Amino acid sequence: MNRLYPIFLKLEGRLCVVVGGGKVAERKARGLLECGAAVRVISPEVELNLRELEAEGRIEWVRREFQAGDLEGVSLAVAATDREPVNAQVYEEAREAGVLCNVVDQPERCDFYVPAVAQQGDLKIAVSGNGRSGGLVAGIRRMLQEQFGQEYGRVLAEAGRLRDAVRRRYPEDPARRAEVLARLVRVDEVLDALRNGDRRKIDAVLESWKSFLSD
Repeated sequence: MNRLYPIFLKLEGRLCVVVGGGKVAERKARGLLECGAAVRVISPEVELNLRELEAEGRIEWVRREFQAGDLEGVSLAVAATDREPVNAQVYEEAREAGVLCNVVDQPERCDFYVPAVAQQGDLKIAVSGNGRSGGLVAGIRRMLQEQFGQEYGRVLAEAGRLRDAVRRRYPEDPARRAEVLARLVRVDEVLDALRNGDRRKIDAVLESWKSFLSD
């Protein structure tokens, strides 16, 4: 039974450490950068792409082995080396410091797993197999990416703009906001149009929202 607690973690501006300098470390660093994290890579050597990220000022590279105290002030740590003693040290340091840690390919040393993600704009669907078959989970992600096409992201973005406009128009009347949004965003109707790929209906819904936004 999968007993993981599903959350989407805000890492904007938070310091995250990746220990390791290979391609896996690069992939982990890039994933954190996409979330707006401040990324520090600790490794005596790193591969070319990580060097380029440092040259661009996108990551900080600490040119040495991981050592005690490296997780002070850190929100999240990833150990991505091929050296068991180093990975073990990162995990133990993280436990002592109360820092969430992921040791790549060692589920028993993970406070969290990085899910496979299908994304369209603001819509993000995370898939976890509880640390089991990564290949199968990746296949499910591809299936979801095809099932939830670009129109889902488009509709969600416009719905967000509509919500913000309603909040501005009725700033101190939550009941009125809920009433207006329920009238404008008929959820079942919108979902049916998306599920059926009815572009004409989707466009009609979006046009009705735009008329409210332009009033």
